[in-house]
Order: sequence, then structure tokens, then C-alpha cells
Amino acid sequence: MAGDRSGFSRQDWRSQEAGSVRHQRRLAAQRHSGTGAHLLFLPPYSPDLNPIEQVFAKLKHLLRAAQTGDVEATWRKVGELLDIFSKEECANYLKNSGYVSV
Repeated sequence: MAGDRSGFSRQDWRSQEAGSVRHQRRLAAQRHSGTGAHLLFLPPYSPDLNPIEQVFAKLKHLLRAAQTGDVEATWRKVGELLDIFSKEECANYLKNSGYVSV
């Protein structure tokens, strides 16, 4: 199949629609109909499946418990608290979020 000006063929392109609702999926399918493109629909965003959100939740909990008094003390405490996250704990956050190849 002939490529366009970019040098890519239709088989090289993928279209990604994040968090689309049903009617948006239908419109996307119509828009890409006959182009040979493959549509990939991602699930809606979920903070439960984002490992950094899990880290932030724990960090915020620990920071509230520390009750620092000013901005400078808060930043120092954040640095101290980040050191308590072990490699194993971080790997577990990734596994919990579905990143099983870690």
C-alpha cells in the first residue's frame, strides 16, 4: 500500500481514543471507516489504576499526620517521607495497577 507524504503506510498508523463514550466511539469509527486504521479505545481514567495516585494518597496521609508548621518544614518532611517508600512497595503499586511485567 502506498504511503503518504510522511512515508508511512496506512498499516503503520494507529488511532487512540481515550475515555470515549459510546457516541464518540461511533463517530470515531465512522471517521476512520475505510482508512485501514485500527481504533484502540482506552478505558475511562481511574485513579485507582494509576500507581502515582496510590503513592500520593499514602504520602498525603503521612504528611497530614506529621502536622508540619510552615512551607519549608513541609518540603523537608516530604523529602523524608519519600525515603520510606521501598523498591518493593513501589513495585507492588505497579503490580496493583496492572503493570505485571515489573
